Amino acid sequence: MNPALTHHVRAFCDGRLAGALAGLGLAAGQVAWPNRPFHPKNGEAYLRPVLAANPTEAKSLGPQGFDALSGVYQIMIAAPLNQGAGPAEALAGPLTALFPGGGRFAGEGFDLIVTAAWEGTAEAVDGRWCLPLSIVWKAYTQRAG
Repeated sequence: MNPALTHHVRAFCDGRLAGALAGLGLAAGQVAWPNRPFHPKNGEAYLRPVLAANPTEAKSLGPQGFDALSGVYQIMIAAPLNQGAGPAEALAGPLTALFPGGGRFAGEGFDLIVTAAWEGTAEAVDGRWCLPLSIVWKAYTQRAG
């Protein structure tokens, strides 16, 4: 795995999510960022983003070749329980639109391509109605030779 590229992809995805919070009617305190203190408020939805990366693949030979890193950026929508699917689904559409399938984005030293984005199966977890969104991506970068 390329830790620097993984870091850049995570920062890019998290930054895109953070920039959209106000438009979603969410405050910055309604996101459980990885390894940060978080205390959800009763009756409020929150988001929990996680980035999972696969091992880096060499896409060409030589010191100045290209590498690809792929993975999933998952955003768990945790909505209040017993209010139906509506509150979580109301956030799912705009969140998925941030990372449209086939979308190409230029990041810091890499290009990110979203290959798929979809809603998973919602279920009750820890007193919340949780709906996972999965964004499958590939990032391409040129090696510094």
